[in-house]
Amino acid sequence: MTVYAVAFVLSAFWHQFKATAYCSGAVTASGFPVKPGVVAADRAVIPMGSIVRLAFEPGAYGFGGIYQVLDVGSKVRGRIVDLYMADCAAAKRFGRRDVLLRVVRSGWR
Repeated sequence: MTVYAVAFVLSAFWHQFKATAYCSGAVTASGFPVKPGVVAADRAVIPMGSIVRLAFEPGAYGFGGIYQVLDVGSKVRGRIVDLYMADCAAAKRFGRRDVLLRVVRSGWR
């Protein structure tokens, strides 16, 4: 798993991931409040505190951009990111989508 993580963290290239969305909770695993711009990721793949850029397929307007990894999830394993959304209906409509991900900054450094 460590080699898997290093490949993503040290690369400036885009990587294929799946994206889902969640709307519950008040505080992230990192201790910060949940808010738009927060994503959950597998710590073995993308370290907590990392900044990532997401690019979605055409038609997914409004979701691409810069996010910070501040949370984890019980079902967020491997190449999956889980975007926080304040609106639960919107999170449900979001479903599961393909996304390209690039690590802009790894961890808290």
